[in-house]
Amino acid sequence: MKNKTLNIVNKVRHRYWRVIYDRRIRQFLGDKIIVCMTFDTEEDWDLENRLYYNSFKYIDSGALYELGCGLADRGISATFFVTTKVGKERPHVLTFLEEKGHAIGVHLHVHDLESCTRYPYRADEADAITSYDKSKKIEYMRRAKSCLEDLLTYEVVLYRSGRLQFDYETERVAVRTGFKLFANRRGIYRMGNADLWNVGVGSCDLFEFCRVYNLNCFLSLFEKERAGQNVIVFSAHPMSLYDYSTESVHRERFNLLWLFIDTLLQQSHIVFCNQKNMVDILKRYTGK
Repeated sequence: MKNKTLNIVNKVRHRYWRVIYDRRIRQFLGDKIIVCMTFDTEEDWDLENRLYYNSFKYIDSGALYELGCGLADRGISATFFVTTKVGKERPHVLTFLEEKGHAIGVHLHVHDLESCTRYPYRADEADAITSYDKSKKIEYMRRAKSCLEDLLTYEVVLYRSGRLQFDYETERVAVRTGFKLFANRRGIYRMGNADLWNVGVGSCDLFEFCRVYNLNCFLSLFEKERAGQNVIVFSAHPMSLYDYSTESVHRERFNLLWLFIDTLLQQSHIVFCNQKNMVDILKRYTGK
């Protein structure tokens, strides 16, 4: 009962913070739009068919590297939320992303740390961090954070839970573990008086190509996201750029992505940056 009450109170607090900062950000940014691209980087899975694989074909095929290079070549620093399994089995991914100037955060799936789930992961509550007690949450977050930091030259402060599971206790544990920027809830706002920020998540998967299948769809999604807000966060799973039926890179999807991004880049009031840099910009504007 106590945890349920705390979760309800916490949701109210987050809604209040979001309203306050929505107004503040609109006031200071004016017509300027900040776009943050975020990518959940984990094992292979087929978004359209909901099929899960214990492999990294989209990485080994070069699709992830093409994504990282293409963004960097356009002067865009994105946020990649990386699982411990990728860190352990494809450590060069972390080195590559850092070299290309992208921000890296923890994407915590419990199945990467314990043999506790079956495929598909989404059907098993044991993969949700919120299913565990406080001591286990602390253990998993510390292990995930250390796994990535051992491969990077900086402290990892960005955090996104697998399946976006994030209740009051999980939030408190994440803060205690050293995370400062959280990407599990919609909206951009400072969380109370502490130097902690909610840095947003997309309303849908940008690479859900069964729904977003041409440039007009991408632009319509952009217009929908920008309604009433100056900071737009897009979330996507880069494995959707790989075709598991033909075992090849989805060239048409890449072309569509670059067409969409290049179209936005032509507009002078739109700025791309990663979520860490986005917070730095907002701090300069708001003074907090």
